[in-house]
Amino acid sequence: MPSGFVVLGAISASWGLFKDIVSFLRRVYDGKSEIPAVLLRFENDCCLMAALEAFFTETVLRSLRDDDLDHLQRVFSYLLPKLQNVAVRLRRIGGANLWDQAKWVAVGKSLKSAEEDIYEWVQRLQYPLMLLPASSKRSLLETVGGSSDQASKMINMVGTQSKIEARVADFHRAGKEVNAADVTKFKLVKGPVLSLVPAKGPQIISRDGTEQVVEFKRITSSAANDPRVIDEVEKEVTKLTSLFSQLTDDQAFLLRPMNFFRSKLIPTAPFGILYQVPSTHKFPVTLAEVISKTKPDGSRILEHSLDQRFELARQVATAVLFVHSTRWLHKGICASNVILLYRIGHHPAQRSPICLGTAFLVGFDFSRCDVSRSTGDETSGSDWGRQIYQHPARAGDTAQGYQPFLQEHDIYALGALLVEIGRWKALRAYPNLFKNVTPEKRKTALEDMARGLSTSLGQKYVDITLRCLQVLDQTQSDQRSNPPVLDVVHGLQDLVVATR
Repeated sequence: MPSGFVVLGAISASWGLFKDIVSFLRRVYDGKSEIPAVLLRFENDCCLMAALEAFFTETVLRSLRDDDLDHLQRVFSYLLPKLQNVAVRLRRIGGANLWDQAKWVAVGKSLKSAEEDIYEWVQRLQYPLMLLPASSKRSLLETVGGSSDQASKMINMVGTQSKIEARVADFHRAGKEVNAADVTKFKLVKGPVLSLVPAKGPQIISRDGTEQVVEFKRITSSAANDPRVIDEVEKEVTKLTSLFSQLTDDQAFLLRPMNFFRSKLIPTAPFGILYQVPSTHKFPVTLAEVISKTKPDGSRILEHSLDQRFELARQVATAVLFVHSTRWLHKGICASNVILLYRIGHHPAQRSPICLGTAFLVGFDFSRCDVSRSTGDETSGSDWGRQIYQHPARAGDTAQGYQPFLQEHDIYALGALLVEIGRWKALRAYPNLFKNVTPEKRKTALEDMARGLSTSLGQKYVDITLRCLQVLDQTQSDQRSNPPVLDVVHGLQDLVVATR
């Protein structure tokens, strides 16, 4: 593992190279086409790197886990050669007698590509930063926030997560109840949506001229007639709505909840939650619908490039990371709880290969704060298709015994979803492997299917998927100190970059 001093040196070296590049571009620019845009982008990068150097003091670096230092080192190990290459090329051109339009055309595209690549890798820093202690995050927001446009984008998710985490901490304090003002603010008490018949899974509706997603908070039948449980569930729904209503964009790949309402149509679905579809996106469709489509002969429809599938997996994993970082449990990760939205002007029928759109994790039907009382989970009951995503320890009839729901159980479900994305076929299409079999056999079947993806998606994707599926295996759980889902996000980011 790298030391904090090595990381500090890499940050300083990166900042120095950014300054050299910006200084050169300022010196040679005299109105030549395209230079201003790239110059501004490199200036933004330079300001951000200066702010990061100010933030990453020896004290901060000593507080980081080994895995966090390792990730920082990986980012800067990639950035430094890129920056050095850009600086060397500019110095060579600068040594010539003429810096003219022709020379800029020759290097302009490569400079732009290099800066975009650098920008993407710098953005990777936001995930370990999101997991810093609260005091360190406050310092980060004060030091880095507003230093540049890129800094604002990079720490936007960190800032939002920090606010949500602080509110969750408030809820955890003894005697701290849901604010009555939140109930008044977010609870709908009238309107046609109150008569919407609850369905299992997300529903897409049109309301007030916009597309919205509705899902219902569910409880077990044994708790449906208990007023105390209903009251507790309403508090949980209020928490969920008030907390995640602070989301401002699609960086976390979660839809922003707007309101909730009381439904009396089905006792086991007492509350509905309304989510806002971003104004920049439309044409919502679930991942389950997309991967279930087949050709007339029943074969799979493989229309999406490999990097699109890796990016889809990364987006879902990022959403899980964000949810877990706020001390919340999802409890319903599966293909039908991933909604794909397409940016306006980029409908899938207009692109080839067909675009997958942006993934948003929904399905908070049974979600709760990690210290709240459980009201069941989506994989409970007799639906074998949902039980595919359930870790054997949650089945209650295994040698391991029943376990309360943990973050690792979400990660296991993510692993099952990664198998589905890898094969691009619904796991329900394999009843011979998953129906009427023991939980252990389901897990073994998933692991075997994951290993079978090595020839089509590569060994790294297989390793990431197995890490999820084996997250509670003794040999896996003791290997790293970081939250396993962070490793998954990092690994999938590597695959996205490698296949572009």
